Amino acid sequence: MNKSKLIAAAMTGCLIVTAMAATASAAGYSNPKKPSHGAGYSSSVVYVPKSEVKVVTAKLMQASIDSGKTITINSDDARVDRSAMSVIKKQKEPVVFKSKEYTVSIDPKSITTAKEIDLGIKIDMYPKAGVITVQTAQEGEFGLEMSVTISADSLKEYDLNKLKFFYEDKDGKRQEQKSFTVNKDGSLTFTISHASSYVFEQSK
Repeated sequence: MNKSKLIAAAMTGCLIVTAMAATASAAGYSNPKKPSHGAGYSSSVVYVPKSEVKVVTAKLMQASIDSGKTITINSDDARVDRSAMSVIKKQKEPVVFKSKEYTVSIDPKSITTAKEIDLGIKIDMYPKAGVITVQTAQEGEFGLEMSVTISADSLKEYDLNKLKFFYEDKDGKRQEQKSFTVNKDGSLTFTISHASSYVFEQSK
């Protein structure tokens, strides 16, 4: 082998070694060792979403309480599972959920049974007739007391001081309820423990 061929072979060998070293370096850089964390570190961080939630789990409920952020629920179908209700039951202050149409507040002290509940509520406004109908997605007892607030913007066409609140059974029979309040800001809050149909009617 002549001198020029020996030099070419040596240069090729150097290039191969350099390329292998670069590849190994790149592989080490793209797959660094995971940093170690102190005690109490959790890799499964839960964030409170800004979009509407259909199922509230224990992790999401705890994240909401820890961060002070209110969970936005879907007004048609918003389920709070049993584990999340157990988290609520341990709190000292009421826990609030919000939707586009209303907000729901659950007082932990009122919880008798920590069971899965549906916070979905259909609220229909009939201002010309002076009527507001409320239909819960769930049926039967909640196992707690739930306070629902309708925003002031939705009630501008009503005379709130003339409203009466009724529970309406399957036969259409009504029973007047006293558990509602007209708030200073013009919103309306009512408290229910039994999922069913309710009616606000403006007296003449």
